[in-house]
Amino acid sequence: MLQEQFARLDQASKEALADLPTAQQKALGALLIAGDAYGRPWLDAGGISAALQAAGVALGTRQVGPALSRAGDMVATRSRGGATEYRIMTAGRRVVEPALSRTALSVVYVEAGKPRTARQQLAALLTPLVGDVRISDPYYGIRSLDSLALITSATRVRFLTARTNEKQADLARAITDFRREHPNVELRAAATPSTMHDRYIVAADTLIIVGHGLKDIGGKESFVIRLDAEVAQDLLSELRASFDAKWATATPI
Repeated sequence: MLQEQFARLDQASKEALADLPTAQQKALGALLIAGDAYGRPWLDAGGISAALQAAGVALGTRQVGPALSRAGDMVATRSRGGATEYRIMTAGRRVVEPALSRTALSVVYVEAGKPRTARQQLAALLTPLVGDVRISDPYYGIRSLDSLALITSATRVRFLTARTNEKQADLARAITDFRREHPNVELRAAATPSTMHDRYIVAADTLIIVGHGLKDIGGKESFVIRLDAEVAQDLLSELRASFDAKWATATPI
C-alpha cells in the first residue's frame, strides 16, 4: 500500500519533502516519489495527501487540487472514476528533483524565458539551507531581495555584491522594507567591485554555483550546480575564507 511505503521512507527523504516551500511543490514531490520509487505515476488529490501525511508531511486533500490546478505543464491530468488524477511531467521534475535528490552533485537546467519556473527551482534549492549562508553575486536589484526571502531556515544570511543598474531611491525603499521582515539578512557592497566575478552560495554543508545572478535567474538559459560538502569540502573552506576577507572591508547597503 502506497501509504505504508511513504511511511517507510528514510528520514532524509521525509525532511526533504517537508522542506519543499509550497503546497504545489509538496504535491509534485509526492508524485515524483510515487512514480519513480513505487511505480504509481498517477494519483488523485486524496492519494497525494494520504501519501504525504504518511511521511509526516501535512497537506490536506482540499489543498492539493487548487495547488496542482496552477501547475500548468508541470503535471498531466486524466479523469478516472469521477476523480482527477495527476502525473508529474519534466517541467515539474525540474522544480522539485534538486531538493529531493540525495546525490552529492546535482545540476539544474534553467530554461530561458521562464522566470516563474526558475524561481520555483531556486526555492527548492534555497529553502533547505541552514546555518550561516554566504552569497556572492556581483549585481543586485530589487529581485535579488525576492530570492533572499526564499532562504527561510538559515540563522544568518550575508549577501555580498557590487553593482546595480536600478534607481537608488527605489532600491533603498525596497531594502528598508525587506530588512523589517528579514532582520537576519545583511547586504554589503564590496570595497573593490572588480574583484567580484563569481556567483555562488555557501552554506554549512552545501555549495551552490549559479550561472546567472539571483535577480536575473530565468531570463536566460543557465545552469545551477549544487555540491555537497563530501565532494567540495576544500573548495567550501577556500570560498568561506575569500568571502569573509571581502566582507570585512565591504560597506553596508
